[in-house]
Amino acid sequence: MSHNDIDRRSLAMATVIANRLRENPGLLAVARGNLDRWLSTCSPNCRAALLEWKTILQNGIDSAVETLCSDDERSTRLRQSSPFAGEAFISRSERTDILLRFRHVSPS
Repeated sequence: MSHNDIDRRSLAMATVIANRLRENPGLLAVARGNLDRWLSTCSPNCRAALLEWKTILQNGIDSAVETLCSDDERSTRLRQSSPFAGEAFISRSERTDILLRFRHVSPS
């Protein structure tokens, strides 16, 4: 699978997560908790991206959704360290459906 395909798959998952956040803005607190926990144990290489996410989440739901759904370079990079981990954000079946959809992507 090409990097482009992986980025498209990540965007598909992020779109599901963004919809879940719109339905339940309280989930931002879960993402903030993930970030706080990760920041306490992360490597220096990951820290900058996690701090970027922290700022995004401090700016509210619209900022988070915009970052999740954008296909610009920054958002693509940040989705690699998304704090929206767990079934509260994307169910196992939703995740599996997306993984299967992109499993058979033809080479670019």
